[in-house]
Amino acid sequence: MPPHSRLSYGADNYSPREIDNHGFVGNMHTSAMISVDGSVEMMCWPQFDSPSVFARILDARAGHFSITPVEESSCKQMYEPSTNVLHTKFYSERGVVRLLDFFHRQWEDYEPLYPWLIRRVCCIRGSTRIKMECFPAFNYAMENHETKIMRAPNYLQAEFYPASGSPHYILDAIPADGDISIPLEITRPSERLVDGGGITCYLELEEGQEITFVFRQNKLGPSVDYIATNLLDKLEDSTKRYWRAWIQQCTYTGRYREFVQRNALTLKLLIYEPTGAVVASPSFSLPEDLGGVRNWDYRFTWIRDSAFTIYALAQLGFRAEAVEYMSFIYHILKKKNTDGGINIVYSIRGDTEGLEEKELNHLRGYYDSRPVRIGNGAVNHLQLDIYGELMDAIYIYDKKCQPIAYDLWLEVRHICDYVCANWKRPDKSIWEVRGQNRNFLYSKIMLWVALDRALRIAFLRSLPCPKRIEWMDIRDEIYETIMQSGYNVDNGYFAQSFENIDILDAGVLVMPMVSFISPTDPRFLSTMDNIMKPLEKGGLMSNGLIFRYNNFAYEDGVGGDEGAFTMVCFWLVEALAMAGCRGYPKLISTAVSMFEDLARYSSHLSIYSEECSLSSESLGNCPQAFSSIAAIAAAHILDKALSVINDV
Repeated sequence: MPPHSRLSYGADNYSPREIDNHGFVGNMHTSAMISVDGSVEMMCWPQFDSPSVFARILDARAGHFSITPVEESSCKQMYEPSTNVLHTKFYSERGVVRLLDFFHRQWEDYEPLYPWLIRRVCCIRGSTRIKMECFPAFNYAMENHETKIMRAPNYLQAEFYPASGSPHYILDAIPADGDISIPLEITRPSERLVDGGGITCYLELEEGQEITFVFRQNKLGPSVDYIATNLLDKLEDSTKRYWRAWIQQCTYTGRYREFVQRNALTLKLLIYEPTGAVVASPSFSLPEDLGGVRNWDYRFTWIRDSAFTIYALAQLGFRAEAVEYMSFIYHILKKKNTDGGINIVYSIRGDTEGLEEKELNHLRGYYDSRPVRIGNGAVNHLQLDIYGELMDAIYIYDKKCQPIAYDLWLEVRHICDYVCANWKRPDKSIWEVRGQNRNFLYSKIMLWVALDRALRIAFLRSLPCPKRIEWMDIRDEIYETIMQSGYNVDNGYFAQSFENIDILDAGVLVMPMVSFISPTDPRFLSTMDNIMKPLEKGGLMSNGLIFRYNNFAYEDGVGGDEGAFTMVCFWLVEALAMAGCRGYPKLISTAVSMFEDLARYSSHLSIYSEECSLSSESLGNCPQAFSSIAAIAAAHILDKALSVINDV
């Protein structure tokens, strides 16, 4: 049942839903996080990395847009099949109400994009009393505004004017017929962070009656004085057609088709259309541990995501997205730093503007998880592994999408020269630790990948490679160094770093996936065995979930606790499946069992966050691109492994 605190605005009584009790809608420019009881709990506007307009999940006073029955109701949420159109239904003895949420996407090329959040409420049985609340809190709840109501026959508008003078925001209320009374009222909560208030409205809906609320910004998108119901019907139809046409391009037809397609649709939501960049997550500062300090802003694009994103999209047949993302990467390579390297993270526009990490101390955080952060300090980190992921992306693109151009090859040569000159440096690696730099094994593996993929491209394409011998020598030197300095002979596992030879790290599970080592190599099999031991016995597994490392055994400079890491859980499935179809068939059943468990650790909408608690609750920012990419890859490899075993 939706708790009573959801039925009216009250900062003292409000309690946010669990992270996995939310759905997401978007238009590839921004997105909205919508709870199972009909409240927009987080939305940044008009782009993924713009300041928030609604952020109640981080603080009850930070803005929300809720549409909820007044009566106690049970609520269920689902996506319309093959789309990112969200349905939420409320069931009570008195009646049933359907809430349909979406951002418009144009079906025909000539259609303009209407950058609106559209919320359509329809009573489909009996009668229901609905309460609508729209309380924006602009600029992370730091900017006051003025609220006005514009009344017209059977059509009402509320307008919100930010104090900064930026174009005002509009809330339209459009009934499908003239028999619905729409009593909009301006309300000012007693406890608030900003002045300006919001709009409250009680509605009595009878069976068959429908009303639509549209949240938009003046001067953004097509100019519209009056929104007619037939326009809304057209936008809804166009949006559904767009998503269905897109997912029909998916070439995967295996055992996990529905699972793979839903994760692909989630990944598509995270693409910023103007540049082709993929945001790590559209949310910010959702905690990796309730009440803890591990609260980060992921509304940016990480270079390391590139290889995995292009791999996932290309494997599923979505080559256009891979081409757009590679164009984004190429423009980044053209703007290298003065030392010849690149940053690990960029804004969705390909620069570093807005990445300075700040703490919003006026916000309480999700269940008092402080500090609330925007920006990301990792922008200044040295993380050498990114060159391996970058080169793997270019190699996959050249192999599965289209041959790379000569100008891009020249950039590849510059990157390889940088790798040769810097591979011995310690760094902060994939986990972006905030402690001392180390010679992390994951980074060394990826530096080997960088040179290996460049050499493969040069060989396959017969491209000029003046330093081929130097690259080969350094590639082999990196390999030997990893095997000699990164393997704990006494305990039988690849370690976290050369300095921390007694620390396990799940990042090394990537080894067979990047063809660094055979999945059946005794050293790797022994490493997997150690990782799969319980935490209390020196491993990284608990309740079938994998932690990236034991943060009580290794001080990463952040502090606090964290959950199991979704991505490395799927990496283990992939590694087990690869070993299983190469002489160890019993590992296939282990991989299948683990994969089925992980499928149940997702939300009710098959959405994955960054981490998962041992009690199965989602933790960290959600949805997480890396998690969806790893889920797709694991399903693909596991399906292939099962086919190999069944054919034997």
